[in-house]
Amino acid sequence: MIKVPSLDKLWQNAPLSAGRFDPSAITDLPEPAQRWLNHSIKPGTPLSRAVRLEMHGKIKISGNWLSFRAEEVLCQDLGFMWTAKMRMKGLPVSGYDLLLNGEGTMSWKMLWLIPVMTSSGSDVSRSGIGRMHIESILLPSLLAGSAARWSVSDSGGPVVTISDYGQSTKIHLTLDDDGGLQSFVGGRWGGPTGDSGCLVPFGGKVLAERTFDGQTLASEVRLGWYFGTDRFEEEGLFFYVIIDDAEFR
Repeated sequence: MIKVPSLDKLWQNAPLSAGRFDPSAITDLPEPAQRWLNHSIKPGTPLSRAVRLEMHGKIKISGNWLSFRAEEVLCQDLGFMWTAKMRMKGLPVSGYDLLLNGEGTMSWKMLWLIPVMTSSGSDVSRSGIGRMHIESILLPSLLAGSAARWSVSDSGGPVVTISDYGQSTKIHLTLDDDGGLQSFVGGRWGGPTGDSGCLVPFGGKVLAERTFDGQTLASEVRLGWYFGTDRFEEEGLFFYVIIDDAEFR
């Protein structure tokens, strides 16, 4: 059973950066990978292994779009924690999604007391690992290091493979001519109705980018299941987010 940390505690335990970004160190990678990394990381930027994000947006729950404000910590070798506050039927709802050392759980409560959703177990953990891998695009400095294996898809776009806890995820990136991220998608365990036992395309369309402390992130995204298929808009889309701030370490 997970001992749930605070967001601050997880951030304090996050690994520190190691070295600084040098474009000459990635010249052995495929050209599309170099293009995205050089677009996303300024030379000399610390090779951070963790990011803390502040964000706001809307999330679709039971067919209704709810506004939220949230914070997230994403860190190599530990996992992630996403905490959010929103209102459902006029009442406050708050809680977290957590992946820590390969074990996933979530807990959401109304009025800080009444359980709305609580879940854990192997399917939650496997889905959480896939989410962590896909969200690593929000930490480009991590993908410039040994944690990432780069290749090229049949269409010529960059593909990054990340592995943790015996699980690997391939994330396909679509770029513009300057290396800016336009979309991303990878296989994630589960689905919008809690399906288990299969990988579902999970990704999003990047509407804007923003640079924080030398790293350029996808700062406005429409995200969901079945991305890249005709099921995305009607069945899979459930998340719209704007990143307001990012801190690295």
